[in-house]
Formats: sequence, structure tokens, C-alpha cells
Amino acid sequence: MDFRRPLRFALLLLPAPLLWGVCRLLGAWSWSPNALDFVTFALGSIVGVGGVTFAAWAARHSPWPIVAALALWALQAIYPVFPAVWFNCVLISIALFGSQVGRRIEHPSHLLAASLVASAADLYSVFSPAGPTAQIVRSPHALSLLAISAPVIGTPLAAPVIGLFDLVFAAIWLGVAQKNAWSIVSVTGAAWVGVLLAGLASAHLASAVPAIPAMSLALIALHPRVFAIQKKDVAAHVVAVVALVVSIVYVVRLKAR
Repeated sequence: MDFRRPLRFALLLLPAPLLWGVCRLLGAWSWSPNALDFVTFALGSIVGVGGVTFAAWAARHSPWPIVAALALWALQAIYPVFPAVWFNCVLISIALFGSQVGRRIEHPSHLLAASLVASAADLYSVFSPAGPTAQIVRSPHALSLLAISAPVIGTPLAAPVIGLFDLVFAAIWLGVAQKNAWSIVSVTGAAWVGVLLAGLASAHLASAVPAIPAMSLALIALHPRVFAIQKKDVAAHVVAVVALVVSIVYVVRLKAR
């Protein structure tokens, strides 16, 4: 961390404690079960996506946050730490990693191919019994390491609300936005809307729903410049479309059994 900027250092520690504090205050109210689930998920996803955005701004000029985050990550794997500390270290490391990857993407249209491939992979990962996400959901320990949890309002418990890879995807888009001087607010807002739509679908279907396809739809809809495909990249985009179609057909046939 750049300690010459103490204000940024202090602000970087705020997202998780604020989330925990707000949820404790809201716990004094009476909530229906459906409203409770919705508010918990909405707050957790706002702080998750917004925290990645904030961390990318606050810590992008120094390697120390990611060093500290990786150290805390290792500690969490051995012995669980206070969830707010874990929450913050994950947001910082994801923001730095994803935004750095995004800044190295040569052309905005490459995001289109990346989003199609990521959506295909996410569909398979969630819906296939052998998929990584399907396996992670079955393991509470793996889920605690690879998902962001938010406090359940009115209880001392925390529940997973968004996967780390979903936040990495959002951070990559943020990196491209920073490189090309796009609106960071529009990228953050679109990513959150996608996560929220996936969360609502998951609650309605009572099963896991991949967030990256919904995030991709929202992000691409607000940033049509990604369709400015260069001739040399046409083949790569065709492959990406085929991968998505194959993944969708696989999931449809799997659910039809």
C-alpha cells in the first residue's frame, strides 16, 4: 500500500465494516423471509461489485495490497479470520488482478469474445454435475474461500452471495474502462444489475444460476463499442460464439433429461 496516501489506505478498509454495520442496523426491523433474502443479496452484491471498483481506484499504484491480500487468503485457508477482514482482502486482490488484466487488453472488441467464452464456461461450470462451481457449492470450505459472503440481516450468520470469478470478470471490464476512459459508473452499475438479475433468478428457481452471462448481457448492452470487431479478430469471435452455443445446447439437453 502507498502509505504516503493515508486517506486512500483508510478508505480501502471501509467497504466490509460498513456492510456489516448496515446489516446489523437493519436487523432491528421486521422482515419477511423473501424481503430478507433480497436485501441481504442486494447489499452484498452492491458492496462486492462496488468494493472491487473502489479498491481498483484506491490501490492500483502499489503492489502491497495484493501481497497483504494473498497472505490473508493463505491464513483463511488454514484458520478462518474475521469475515470483514477476509471480505476486504479478497476485494483488493481481485480488483488489482482483474483491472491489470483489463488494461492489457488491446482492443475493446476483445471483451466481446472474452465475455462469450466466459459465459459459456460459467454455464457449464454451474449446471454440469462435473463443473467446478457445482463441485464448490457442495463443499462449505471451498465455498468460504471462493465466494464473497454477506451477513444475513437479523442473524449472526453470513451467506455466500457472489463468486470470486464473477468479481474478477467485473474487474477486467473495469480495467478496460480505465484504459479507454469509459464511464466507471456505467460499468459498475451494469455489472451489479447483471449480478442482481442472476440472484433473483436463483431465488425464483431455488438453484444456482451463473452470474457471468447476465453480467455480460448488461455490460455489452451499455457498451456497444465492443461490437467494433477488427477483421483479424473475426475468427476468434466466431469460435467464441460457437463455444457459447455449444454450452447452451449442452445445458438445455442436460435439463431436459
